[in-house]
Amino acid sequence: MKGFFSSRLGKCVRRSATSVVLLVTTLSVISCGGGGGTASSSSGLTLFASDSMDGNDHVWVTIKSVELVASTGTSVPVFSSTAGEVIDLRSLRDSTGARFQMLSNLGIPTGTYTGAVVTLAKSLTVFPSGSATGQDKSFKQEIGDAPETKKIVITFPTPKVFDGTQDNLVLDFDLANWVDDSSGVHPVVKEGAKDGLTNSDRHEAHDFHGVVGSLAGTSPTQSFTIALRAGGSATVEMTANTTLTRQDGQPNPSLTNGLRVEVLGVFDPLTKKITATGVKIEDEQRQHDPEIHGKVVGSDAVAGTVTVEAVRFSNAVPSKISVTVQTGDTTVYQLASGANASKAEFFTALSAAQRVGVEAEGAFNRETSVMQAKKVKIHTDGTGTGNIVESKGLASQANLTSGTFTLTVSEWEGFSWDATKPLPVLVPMNALIQDKDGKPMPRPEFFAALSAGAKVKTYGVLKDGVLNAVRLRIEK
Repeated sequence: MKGFFSSRLGKCVRRSATSVVLLVTTLSVISCGGGGGTASSSSGLTLFASDSMDGNDHVWVTIKSVELVASTGTSVPVFSSTAGEVIDLRSLRDSTGARFQMLSNLGIPTGTYTGAVVTLAKSLTVFPSGSATGQDKSFKQEIGDAPETKKIVITFPTPKVFDGTQDNLVLDFDLANWVDDSSGVHPVVKEGAKDGLTNSDRHEAHDFHGVVGSLAGTSPTQSFTIALRAGGSATVEMTANTTLTRQDGQPNPSLTNGLRVEVLGVFDPLTKKITATGVKIEDEQRQHDPEIHGKVVGSDAVAGTVTVEAVRFSNAVPSKISVTVQTGDTTVYQLASGANASKAEFFTALSAAQRVGVEAEGAFNRETSVMQAKKVKIHTDGTGTGNIVESKGLASQANLTSGTFTLTVSEWEGFSWDATKPLPVLVPMNALIQDKDGKPMPRPEFFAALSAGAKVKTYGVLKDGVLNAVRLRIEK
């Protein structure tokens, strides 16, 4: 056999050097039966990788489902997705070690479990070291596999007992022992170690889609539960630094129960909550199109294209790392604040920013690596400090000496806010200040206008409830 991640000859020596692991976390007890016990416990599911992979930069797989097998023979689903969760296993590892990604959080019956069944899509894409183009491969099909999926059965060395107390189970995709031959790729999965699991810095930011429930708190510090598409639920916490946008680009975004949202955040292994860095209110009428997030490596305003080095994919598997995002007459352009923009404004902002990233969604042609974008949004700003947000309102309490004023907000974009609360604004010395015609305005004159109750539009980075202004303009 020809070795895929390692050769048969060398794998014993390198066995500990390559693995990918899956985590099931058992939490608090709830009442229901089945699965070898009389009660049930809440279970969280986290996918992560440990160690590097021999000779590959990326390995994209699609996870369809995960089931635990009780001692009674009953199968208990802990993750299920019709479309599948697309993950680059290699990205879940850095020079320090394993990184973790949460997939689901739901109740499972207490009792004894002897193994697990992981179902993957039949196809996978591998990028050899230094290659910008992926190699499409297939898992070996065996008895029990559906035509388009691969089922991997794991038997635990020692049966696992979940008694309702917090517990963890790691499933290790033992990549050092994966082999590729004429019949396909042979995957190996086993129970793995738990090293580094409780370190929240080792958990990967990820997109979670679901429906808002149990909304509590006051903007901008709110919390809610999200009913996850893959099953179960999780608690999401928003801070004063969380960005809040609308998919349709309309101003004054605010949350209510029942809204469908996309949450970008990190799962905290200790609190079992998702700390949101960004929340997007999704259009209820829009289907979940393929979506990419990545770093901008080139753009052409005339052709309307953005070249992206992709980092994350949703509902698509890449054939190349470089993706061309093609915009058109019907594309919705959004700035980092979530505000709609013209094509010219978008590409001007794109060219002016540094370390800029974008997210794009639309129809993806895997063969050509081209996305016909329905929407494209600048994901990071040019300061390297956070997303630029926008606000508009009447100024008061202006102080030239401290460079501060208070804004009674009438319109906001890119963050969550309560219109009854004043917004503190800090105006650094290097901020761009403009008059109502867009011309540069001396700082003393600007603060004099604010003291007279001028209406002002501010652009800046929201940090800990204070808007650190980058650009300000007196409104007509």
